Amino acid sequence: ALFDALMWVMKTRNAYWSQVLPAEKIEKLNAAGFVWSEREEEWEAMYLWYKELKSTEFPNVQVPIKATYKGHYPIGRWVSIQRTAYNKGELTPHQINRLEKEGMVWDVYEEQWQKAYRALIAYTKENPGKPISENTKSQNISIGKWVSAQKLAIKRGTLSDARMQSIWEAEKITSMD
Repeated sequence: ALFDALMWVMKTRNAYWSQVLPAEKIEKLNAAGFVWSEREEEWEAMYLWYKELKSTEFPNVQVPIKATYKGHYPIGRWVSIQRTAYNKGELTPHQINRLEKEGMVWDVYEEQWQKAYRALIAYTKENPGKPISENTKSQNISIGKWVSAQKLAIKRGTLSDARMQSIWEAEKITSMD
């Protein structure tokens, strides 16, 4: 029975891709949620696993690259592949919307920078006038080390104008030696 079902799926997909499947059958199969390609089927399965992990194990953070679903499926690697596909323009708008709904961050480095910047702002508001040392932490982020790295990037000329402006607006960066 399983073999017959698999053969039917293969023949139906082949007829669809060969453009010989009648439109009414396509409509009925679409309404039933039929998946036309193995790649779509795999994407859908991985997306559902990603969605589950985001709601259970990683609700407030990004899924790590080494994360697996049930110890077998490399969901972290899949997330990385989705980011690459997004940057190359290879994801559909529907896929993009679904991933973003689950909290997908396309640029992890930008997210990390913004998180550290927000921690710096929070620190300066909570500790007005207090200098930032190399060991200063805020919101579990080593903002002292982060500030040092930003100053080094400024000296090297590798920090964007927008980021430089944001840092100078944080006020306290200039009080760190």
